[in-house]
Amino acid sequence: MITPSGVPYESLTPGDIPFVEIPEEASDDTYFQGLKAPSSEWKVHRDMYNTFASANSIVHTHSPFATGLSCLRKAIPAFHYMVGVCGGKCIPCAEYGTFGMQSLSDNIINAMQTHETTGCLMANHGVIVYGKGSDARKTVGVAVEVENLAKQYHVARSFGLGEPAVLDDAEMKVILAKFKTYGKSDVDVACLCEFDQLNRIVNPVRR
Repeated sequence: MITPSGVPYESLTPGDIPFVEIPEEASDDTYFQGLKAPSSEWKVHRDMYNTFASANSIVHTHSPFATGLSCLRKAIPAFHYMVGVCGGKCIPCAEYGTFGMQSLSDNIINAMQTHETTGCLMANHGVIVYGKGSDARKTVGVAVEVENLAKQYHVARSFGLGEPAVLDDAEMKVILAKFKTYGKSDVDVACLCEFDQLNRIVNPVRR
């Protein structure tokens, strides 16, 4: 299910949302069902679902600060630990691709695979993230957090004191381990690797 092309969001109804069939093979034709044509970025969504087996929802925005940074073709570095919200040590910026074209999809997937993230900036375009859980609202929350980080990065640089300090890879590795254990039960944490368990979020003792 994907938003249709050229329809104002405020006027959307459930019946306006087209269903795009995901082919089993990349070479197969892609079909859709519905009264309205799908978003021009349907190829990106199709390819992300095919590439990332854990993807359950995808959010694409043109939020102002993140989009502005994407126009500089600059990643969001680890200036703040919340950069780990997309699962990596930075939020990369994919190379430019014309909207609606296969090159855009290819560049986005390449950036996410290279940096092992669930989201990225899209050069001269915007933001895209995918969520692994069943609650699409959490995926929206990640897209909002990417916008917050882009704004915070802009503010930090606006003081004219140079680039903000960036957390090193060793620290980001610890942070990502903590992200993996956030909100997890002891049973879930026990299934993680030794490093993640050693760097877990520690809760007080339950009475």
